[in-house]
Amino acid sequence: MRVPPGTSAPSTPAPESPNGASPARRSLRTWAGRGTGVSCNTCGTPIGEKDIEYEVEVQPGSRHTLHFHFNCYQDWVAGRWARG
Repeated sequence: MRVPPGTSAPSTPAPESPNGASPARRSLRTWAGRGTGVSCNTCGTPIGEKDIEYEVEVQPGSRHTLHFHFNCYQDWVAGRWARG
């Protein structure tokens, strides 16, 4: 995620969601597409093929990614900037 112009990334980490997805982590790349059935890192429920799935890379070249429903992703991003 890019930092909006005129702002900076939060200096204090926001609390993690129940499934360990901290919005304070600076993601490098984000993809969106059809759900693949994996569990959402925010709410813990599966992301069905009729849902939009957001996949967020948290470290360069890492295979560790976070997965979100569309609305959960929006909440995650909002939580990320709420402390900025």
